[in-house]
Amino acid sequence: MLVGLAGLGLSGAALPMASPRLTRNRFFLVLVLLAVHVGSSIAYYSYSLHNIADAHGYYFDPFNLSSRPIALGSMLTLQLTQFLRHSLGASYLECFLLFQAMGFWGLILLMRTFEEIEIKMNVSGAILPNLILFLPSLQFWTAAIGKDAPVFLGICMCTWAMVEMRKRRAALATGILVILLFRPHIALILVVCVGIASFAHRKMSFGRKAALSGLAAAAAFALALVVQKVFHVDVTDPSSLATFFSDRNDIASKIAGATTFGNASIPVRYLSLLFRPFFFDTGGALGVIASVENTGSIILCIYLLKNWRSVRFLSKQVMFIRFCLYFSGAMILVLGIVNYNVGTGLRQRVMVLPALLCVLVAAWVRPRIYASLTRGQSRSIVPDVASGRSPAGVSG
Repeated sequence: MLVGLAGLGLSGAALPMASPRLTRNRFFLVLVLLAVHVGSSIAYYSYSLHNIADAHGYYFDPFNLSSRPIALGSMLTLQLTQFLRHSLGASYLECFLLFQAMGFWGLILLMRTFEEIEIKMNVSGAILPNLILFLPSLQFWTAAIGKDAPVFLGICMCTWAMVEMRKRRAALATGILVILLFRPHIALILVVCVGIASFAHRKMSFGRKAALSGLAAAAAFALALVVQKVFHVDVTDPSSLATFFSDRNDIASKIAGATTFGNASIPVRYLSLLFRPFFFDTGGALGVIASVENTGSIILCIYLLKNWRSVRFLSKQVMFIRFCLYFSGAMILVLGIVNYNVGTGLRQRVMVLPALLCVLVAAWVRPRIYASLTRGQSRSIVPDVASGRSPAGVSG
């Protein structure tokens, strides 16, 4: 009982973070979002009682793996769940509610990031950012026992911190630490992307570039050692990486199933990662929901490609957008190589969404600047747009 109440309490504690200007309508939206997310957690719980799910293994631990020495990643998730179960007396459902609180905090930080993008562009009232928060993938995969909820929280925390990196270094470091605990290789990718985005940002002084890049390089080196220990692969050695990916492909090629794409060509692997399942290769209500969402994924990609000039302009002017592009691109590249199953890709693709959706929101909001000008709402933005200075005003 106490663990379940703690999960709900932690979810409620996220409400003040939802907006820098929490209006009545915004508060109502957050309450609806919370209700949907808790409902998704309960639905996932019910689903896992009758279907194969990682959450079931984490809680019931049929092979007694939690008795092994503590380690990062899946083992830490398993041991944390067993601590909740045996030391705190948490039921299966209560563990779901606690993990969903982490996912809900991630959603709240993503909501906050979307709104800050609008504020910095002097635009308000866009409906799309609010609708995005209710994407089935964001609701479902972040609401269960497992690594997905805490990693999603860490990525959203880092993404939000990058909007104002000078003021939110502690949040950035905390987010990286959370990701490190559950998926060390993702933390490594994120730190590298922060360093590259900082060094490539032309509006930053050389001294600050050097300091940030040096710090990112030191952090990346430390994380590389962690990845080497956890996955037994040296990320600085091409032959070690080649062996790792070869082993992954060998495993994938031996796994049968209609949703397996491990032995497919590179283009098919990426198309499967980004846009499957689709209506022709799925069944059941959950498959149809995923297919509808993937239709939206196709539309999203078409929109970003159609507005690539706007995305390019924003990335040159705003380090935050540049980071989002680098991180989402790097994640897609890596996931396309290591994933070999539609279900796994659908779940892990959630890690790409926070950064990629921030790019979408920025590209979507930018044309509305001109609409707001015609209504006399934001004349101060004219010099920024006309001169090519950062319309988002996001500090590096």
